[in-house]
Amino acid sequence: MASDHQLSRLNRSTVRDLEPAARSLVAGSTVAERAASTLDILHLAELVPIVRERFRLGDGFADDAILSSLRVIAAHSDQRQRWLAAFNSNLGRCLASEGHDLNTALSALVALVPRPPS
Repeated sequence: MASDHQLSRLNRSTVRDLEPAARSLVAGSTVAERAASTLDILHLAELVPIVRERFRLGDGFADDAILSSLRVIAAHSDQRQRWLAAFNSNLGRCLASEGHDLNTALSALVALVPRPPS
């Protein structure tokens, strides 16, 4: 298990690496929408190394793909919709293909992802 210092270093690295992807995802929005979306995406980007380590995802599943799946889950406020979004995401399919107990893994994943702001 990684120490808090290692996770902090990973989080900073991941956020820095994913900032261009975050900016491209919010292009074309208003300034306020871009600011809020960028902060949300960067917060989700901090979860990428945590998700990768927790579910022992190999290098074959890209950080951008994890972030994309987290964004899909975070878009829903209803618990059932969040679970279904996780199930239908690329990350859900990856977890299933690697033989994880899917219900347990998806429930843990959904618990990690913040709900959208009200």
